Amino acid sequence: MKHGGESAALFHDESAVSPNVYGRFVQRVAVQPSTPYKLSCWLKGKGVGEGNHWTDWRVYTLRVPSGDFDWQRVETNFTTAADQTVLEVGLNVVNVTDCLWVDDMELSTDLTVADSASVPGAKLALWAPLNADADREEVP
Repeated sequence: MKHGGESAALFHDESAVSPNVYGRFVQRVAVQPSTPYKLSCWLKGKGVGEGNHWTDWRVYTLRVPSGDFDWQRVETNFTTAADQTVLEVGLNVVNVTDCLWVDDMELSTDLTVADSASVPGAKLALWAPLNADADREEVP
């Protein structure tokens, strides 16, 4: 399963909403202070619970749709704090989720997409690629 490239990351969670019980998937990226950014990715879901979201607990939150849905692009715009040089791109999976696929993650400034490749930390790679042909039955 993938949107673009060779593979997408797949998340699965069997834990219902409960205080301080969630999975967090995070990558730290170098950013410029007081700079506007756009964070975007493509998501596909099957049985995705309410409340899952991307956040760094400081300058942005990006809601993950719930239920069953085909590939859709989600994005948020934010400005880094005056003293911020590192951004946590973090997905919090907080509710029962059968399958949540994430692909084509991108962090860009107000530059065009073509120009953003030259900005340090502008392009994000999915951290641990799965087999492009993987489906839910192959996940333990």
